[in-house]
This record gives sequence, structure tokens and C-alpha cells, in this order.
Amino acid sequence: MGRVIYIDGPEKAGKTTLIAALKSKLESDGVMVHTRHWGVVKPDDRVYAPALEADLGRGTKGVVIWDRGWASEAVYGSLLNRQRRGATNPWILEWLHGRAVVGNGLRIMYLPMNTKVSLQYRDDTDLPVNPEAEYYEYLNYARRFRYDIFTNNYTDWGLQQTVERIVDTLPEEGEVSPKYITNDLEAPLAPRVILGEARNKNDFKTMAGAWLPFTSAKMCQFVQKYFGDDAFLFSWTNVEDFEHGMVPMRRLRTAGEVFTFGEKAKAFCVANNVRVDSAFSHPAFFSRWNTERGRTELARFEAQYKGAFDIV
Repeated sequence: MGRVIYIDGPEKAGKTTLIAALKSKLESDGVMVHTRHWGVVKPDDRVYAPALEADLGRGTKGVVIWDRGWASEAVYGSLLNRQRRGATNPWILEWLHGRAVVGNGLRIMYLPMNTKVSLQYRDDTDLPVNPEAEYYEYLNYARRFRYDIFTNNYTDWGLQQTVERIVDTLPEEGEVSPKYITNDLEAPLAPRVILGEARNKNDFKTMAGAWLPFTSAKMCQFVQKYFGDDAFLFSWTNVEDFEHGMVPMRRLRTAGEVFTFGEKAKAFCVANNVRVDSAFSHPAFFSRWNTERGRTELARFEAQYKGAFDIV
């Protein structure tokens, strides 16, 4: 499996210098390194999906360092009033892209020591935004979605320390693509697992940029509405991918808690002696407002989900 180090941050934060130093360090340690540099993308963030899938896919070796990506879509979409979905809903960017990197690399926000220092380095090639507003947009994004935040003090010593810390925290190569399970961390760090039944092959295609579990158009709406940012604290996967051998069973057996959506998911756990902490109907039933079962199952879920999933 490949690994991705995703680095983002304001103009003149020093990302290019950091990436060059990081690449040099990793290569000196015998790691094969590639880089991807992103500018303004068209039509929107969906272009990141095939690149992420390729860089993190089976058979990929080494590390790919990403220079900018979906966080910039959110920041500059907001500051420049771009008509992009990430400008008004940054959550969808992390759900479709960011969580693929968790457990398979690092998400790093690289910020200047302060905006006064970075202002000295700005020129006509930079985007026409207020540096202070830009700084806080990136900082708040990083804090909200739990990025690793590093600060550039514009010294050789500081750069070396940052590179060493990044290399020290870079996870080992994984064995399972995030296409089949996200937040794929081993015990005791393994998060709680939410197990569905299978991908909705038709609806899945309607969400541009979708390739991770639970990213059909309807499921994205469902997860954001009920889980919000807490969704990123769980590992998401499907029975189908265990049955096809894409995800090892120990991912369920070493999880702190297991939650199921759908009768097939619950039955799968019972058959494999996996304890189920809470079981709910398939979310498809929740949208069937005109049936008695749909109304009943939705009411049950809404009454119990906060306590079951420990959502505030």
C-alpha cells in the first residue's frame, strides 16, 4: 500500500521548501518518493479522488507528497466566493478525501509563524486575499478536522526539526485500501467500527468524487446530518468487503465497539462471533417516509443514535 503526506497551508507558508526537504530526507532513508502539485482544479474537488485512490491503492509503494489539495478548495472557495461545494460545506471534502489519508499517511497544515512574517514573502503571484483571514481559515480548518499543525519559523533549524517530526510520525505501509475501510488503525488505536452491508452501486455514482465507504449521495447526507464531525472518529466499512477478502476479520475483532446498519451486517457479526454493541436497520428504510416501517425505524434511530454512538 502507498502512503500520502498531504501538506496544505497559506501562500508563502514555506510548503515548497518543506516538501523539498522532506523528500530529500525520505529518499536518503531509502523511501521512494513522488510529489503531486495542485493549483486551481476543474471542475472541483472530484479530481482528487482518482489520484488518491491511485496513490493509496494496492501495489503502490513509497510515499506521495501532496502539495495542496481539498483544504485549499475550502479556504479559497470561501475567501474568493467561488461556486464550489467545499466553499460552503468543508465537511464533504474531508468525508470524500481527507479521511482516506488517516492511517495511510499524514494530513499536515503548515502555517507561518505569524502573518507579519509571511507578508514579507508575498508577491503578485499570490491570490488576492487578506493574509490574516487566510491564516485563520487554514488554522480553523486544521483544528476542526484534527490535522497535524506545524509552524514555520523560517530557520534552517526549525525546518530540520519539522522534517524529523513528520518522518517520525509517518505510519508504516498499510495492507488495506481505504476504498474498503477508512480510519484503518490497529488496536489499541483502532476506532469504533460502523459496518454496513454493501455499496449502493447506482447511487454511489451520483456523488462526484465518491470512492470510499458510505459515500453514495444519500449516505453522505445521512452521515453528515446525524454524525457531523464525529463521523471521523469511526472506522467505516461493509460486509461485502470482508466477504471478498478485502478487509481482514481482525479489524472487527480488535475494534473497541462494533455498530451495524442492516440485518445482513448484524447477521455477519453473529456468524463470526463478533460482538455487536448496537444494531440499526439499513438507512435506506429511513428515507421511506410513506411506509410504517420507515417511520418506525427512523424514529427508533433518532431516539437512540446519540447515546449509542456517544454523540454530543
